[in-house]
Amino acid sequence: MVDKCGSKREISELHKKMVREYVKRMSDLKTAKVYSKHVVMCIRYIYDHLHERVTVADAADSLNLSEGYLSRLFKKETGMTFGEYVMRKKTETARNMIDYSGYSLSQISNILAFGSQSYFVKVFKKSLISPSTVISTSLSFCLERMLIVESISRVICARTFSFNSGTVFCPMGHSLEQ
Repeated sequence: MVDKCGSKREISELHKKMVREYVKRMSDLKTAKVYSKHVVMCIRYIYDHLHERVTVADAADSLNLSEGYLSRLFKKETGMTFGEYVMRKKTETARNMIDYSGYSLSQISNILAFGSQSYFVKVFKKSLISPSTVISTSLSFCLERMLIVESISRVICARTFSFNSGTVFCPMGHSLEQ
């Protein structure tokens, strides 16, 4: 397919499409046998909105389910509440961003839609101490990281590719003039 691309923009778009398809297939593979369709869709909603304030009400509304039903189903299948799951994913993402990006704590707390930097630091420190943040299997760890990266890459572009034209393209297809 790369041979059919006639421009840098088309290559960038192809890369974006390939990454999203890969993440979707890995997510489907991981969750298809473990969770019900509603919980899988809810987890996908969480990943897609990790950079926003995520509520069970919004997730239930997007899935055309009642808030109570989704809350009970999510807790039954995942073993944690919706809020605990969201916070776990946000702190894991924050941990990644602290380790692998040049963003400050203030920038990370803004990107992940925490109310304030002090609240972010409080939640993050708590997650470091809590044994509930331990990842159960390496497969789920890797797949969840891929979904998180894909979701966050919509907000920030962690890596860029330069071309001779002086234009910089990120993997998600954004173009920045140098």
